[in-house]
Amino acid sequence: MLIYLLNFISIPLYSLLFKNKRKLVIALVSLQLFLLLALRADTFGTDLANYKIYYEYYRTLSLWDVIKGFRPIGGSAHDYGLESGYVLINWIIGKLGFGFSGYLVIYAALIVPSIAIFIDRYCEDASLGLATFVSIGGFMALFSTMRQSLALAIFLFAIPALVDRKFWKFALFVLAAGLFHQSFFIAILLYPLSCFNANRTLFTAMIAASAVLLVFIPPIYNNIILPILLRLGRYYYLSEFTMSNFFLLLLLIAIVLMIFYKKERRDDNVMLCGFMMTIPFQAVAFYVPVFSRLAGAVFINFLCPLIPRLVDSFDTRSQRIQAKTIAYAFLFAFHVYTLMIEPVLVPYVPFWTV
Repeated sequence: MLIYLLNFISIPLYSLLFKNKRKLVIALVSLQLFLLLALRADTFGTDLANYKIYYEYYRTLSLWDVIKGFRPIGGSAHDYGLESGYVLINWIIGKLGFGFSGYLVIYAALIVPSIAIFIDRYCEDASLGLATFVSIGGFMALFSTMRQSLALAIFLFAIPALVDRKFWKFALFVLAAGLFHQSFFIAILLYPLSCFNANRTLFTAMIAASAVLLVFIPPIYNNIILPILLRLGRYYYLSEFTMSNFFLLLLLIAIVLMIFYKKERRDDNVMLCGFMMTIPFQAVAFYVPVFSRLAGAVFINFLCPLIPRLVDSFDTRSQRIQAKTIAYAFLFAFHVYTLMIEPVLVPYVPFWTV
């Protein structure tokens, strides 16, 4: 656990050591995230044994096999039925002669720069944005959800098009992300949703809709959601109701944003609408836990700019310092909590110890 905690603690430390050098802070933290992802053992991560099997199979395909098996929606026609974009990237890296450990290094090199660009573009306080990503955002998921993470790396480039209301460019990036994981097709809903003013009325409506989902999710899931999933070649069991602490956390954050957040930037509406999408999906996850990963992969990272902006919105310098201290303490506490209940990724296992 220590290496993860040192990684987190270094983020505010860098911001103190390198004041007014936010790009250097982003570079240093990004390098740490890259090294953690790239230098792990090739068995370190949930389901990584299966991903290694997929890689060893897809790298043996011919180019014609890859083309024949391509499907823009749903799984490819190859064995295991994974998305065509994921098959293609495995095939390319495999044909370059890399083993699975080399694949993990390239995987990290593809994902971390995309996240760094997103933080640089939308987080004025880059260190607090990075701390949010490491704690509540998707960093820990990068070790395991490889298809979703590659899709995320593409999707983050769609956000400027969403902000600028360029539908076809946004849709093209969403389609490209969906070629790596189908869950990202749902991100197309952000375009019409972000047309609405992300005010208290919308926040209240999203929370109310989530409450309705909690009551009626079994018939909604069986009659509406499940048929769509089956057409995409996926099936997830409807389980018994299970309380989610993460949902309660997101609900608390949503209420805080609803009360205190001041919309001042052109992209605020997109960030708020994106984050609010996590709430109904987490509600579905009470019965279908896989939807929690969907919410985390697609929408949770919209929170990374919001927390720094919320802190920056306080009027006086002393208030901002207090708010930032509280934010870091909260993020650190949540990071420790998630590490304590993490059964796979703690302790960290580098490749040279295996």
